[in-house]
Amino acid sequence: MSVYGTSVSLPRQDWKYGALPGEAKQPGVHLMRSVSWAVNAKTKHPREAVQLVDFLLNDPEAGKALGLSRGVPPNSAIATSLVPGLDPRDKQIADYVEYLRKPGNSGKAPAPDPAGGKEIRSDLLTRHTQDVWFGKKSVEQAAEAFVQEAAKVMGRSS
Repeated sequence: MSVYGTSVSLPRQDWKYGALPGEAKQPGVHLMRSVSWAVNAKTKHPREAVQLVDFLLNDPEAGKALGLSRGVPPNSAIATSLVPGLDPRDKQIADYVEYLRKPGNSGKAPAPDPAGGKEIRSDLLTRHTQDVWFGKKSVEQAAEAFVQEAAKVMGRSS
């Protein structure tokens, strides 16, 4: 679940983020990045590229311009500086992320997907699901094809 994506689609304003029931001693949610900035290793302008990423992450004016369009800024000072100007819905998002940043309020992030995991989830699952939706395959046919192709991907990735 994406905090921002979920909250902007809720039909009413009378909700709040908070800990999931029963997770006080072992939180089930984890704080994850909302966006990744990267510099291509082969760039002809490495210094300038790094300066741009630094600007996007750490400059107060960039933080103000971006707002929450890329999620709550990872720089706590920038995130805090935005709070007074946020609308009530966005303030809830910023407050919840601040809650998750405090020790003990979020769990450990899961391990990265194994090699091939993204291909299986993004390509194979999507393709075979759509085959069922559009009547190209039965559920059984799509499931069998998915498992066979996923096994090949995982064998190739080992």
